[in-house]
Amino acid sequence: LWRDGGGLLLIATGLITLVTLLGWNAGGIVSAWSALLRQAFGVGALLLGLIMIGIGVPLVLHTRIEFGARRLIQIIAAEIAFLALLAVIHSLAVRADSFALAQAGGGGGAVGWVLSKLVFDLFGAQDDVARVLLTGL
Repeated sequence: LWRDGGGLLLIATGLITLVTLLGWNAGGIVSAWSALLRQAFGVGALLLGLIMIGIGVPLVLHTRIEFGARRLIQIIAAEIAFLALLAVIHSLAVRADSFALAQAGGGGGAVGWVLSKLVFDLFGAQDDVARVLLTGL
């Protein structure tokens, strides 16, 4: 029973998040949730909504999920890939002020800005093309 409830909650939250991020809904609490996700993850917030739905569907369908060492490594790798994607998306806006872009909820959001800034400061990439390539590594 808890799997059904949790799965439906994740699917509903993911759908409401996507609808609000796409601008089709403008409720008060939902808009605040959308703004928070947009500022934190930028365009990655859309992917986060899809991830919520993708986790909720197997829960509702009672798909058997076994958590072993291999599955844990896959989950951690997916999280690292998501964070790296946010940093790359944010570093693609090479001509924009990256901090202002993060505050406006653009690029990879605050998370993407922090990670790309960390890579830039750590390796000292000055050229725009080098920054994008270095963040992608």
